[in-house]
Parts: sequence; structure tokens; C-alpha cells
Amino acid sequence: MIYKRCSKCRREYEYGKKCSCSIKHYKQMNVIQDKDDNFYSSSAWRKLRDLKIEEYHGHCQRCLVKYDILITSNLEAHHIVARSVDDTLELEPSNIVIVCKTCNLQLGASGVDWDRSKEIKQEINYAL
Repeated sequence: MIYKRCSKCRREYEYGKKCSCSIKHYKQMNVIQDKDDNFYSSSAWRKLRDLKIEEYHGHCQRCLVKYDILITSNLEAHHIVARSVDDTLELEPSNIVIVCKTCNLQLGASGVDWDRSKEIKQEINYAL
């Protein structure tokens, strides 16, 4: 029989099968994904996301303020205060900013990394 060493727990397991620690990990990930999938597919979230995109004229706020680039594709809604930190703010409009997919991945759960006062000024100029 051929054995392989698990990169997580360092135990040996039979080649072609999964280590028991990996199975637990995958089960935990599925539970988390199911919880997130329910929230992100809810009508309340979709409506809020669409309203925020419309409010900010369909562009990435971070790219415009930080890099002076107008990105209008692959837009996502980003929670300033992450849902894992305070789930009572998950549907609070003031806790949502619109960013492109790249910016959303770069920000992760860190909030925002740009000056929001500049964002408002540019928003007023853009709307005129």
C-alpha cells in the first residue's frame, strides 16, 4: 500500500483517499458557505446591492478615489465592517461600498483603505 503525508496534520493516509482532518475541514467550509450563500442570495441583500450600485453610478469607489480610474465592470458590494465582526450591520446601507472584484479581494475583511471624504466630493462632481 502507498501512503501520503497530510500537509495539514502531517499524518499518513492511504494514497487516493482524503485525510480525516481534511474531511472535517471540508465539512466546516461547506457549513460556512451555506450560511453565506443564504445571505448573499436573499432578496434583501440583492435589492440593497442594486440600490448602492445605482447610488454610486455603477463604478468602483476605491479605484476612482485611490487610482483615478473609472471601473464599471465586475462590481461587488463590500461591507466596511465585516459581517463576521458585527452581523447587525450586514444590511445597513451606510456599511456598504461598491468596489470592483479586484478591490474586494484586496480589501478582504479589512474595511476600507481610502479617504471617504474624497469619495463624496468626487461623487458630487461626477453627478454634475
